[in-house]
Amino acid sequence: MSRTLDNPLSTLPAVASERLADTHRTLREVAADVAAHLAAKRRTPGQLAEIRRCFDEGRAAVLIERRGLLGWTEHSDILDAIEAGDDEAASVATRRHMSSVLDDLRRQSVDGVEEPAAPVRG
Repeated sequence: MSRTLDNPLSTLPAVASERLADTHRTLREVAADVAAHLAAKRRTPGQLAEIRRCFDEGRAAVLIERRGLLGWTEHSDILDAIEAGDDEAASVATRRHMSSVLDDLRRQSVDGVEEPAAPVRG
């Protein structure tokens, strides 16, 4: 007899863990959205220069593979919006990036696929 039929409660820890992970991902997505929104509205020239420096260093260090390139393209969209002071575009670009990352992670865990989705621009 299967473990679940022997003890229906045996799946509770896995279900609770999955729900906790989903909640954590949602909270992280919201926090990233708010951070990008506030950065676009409140950035100082000094802070913007530091963000640009970190971005440029990170881009130089990223390994050339599809998720890395896609991620940097998405980060570039976020930075462009922050530099422009466009809080709404920064939020949209951040949500698009977080959604892309989560979709790729889900696809990898379900299908074992290593190749991320094509970028969604708009």
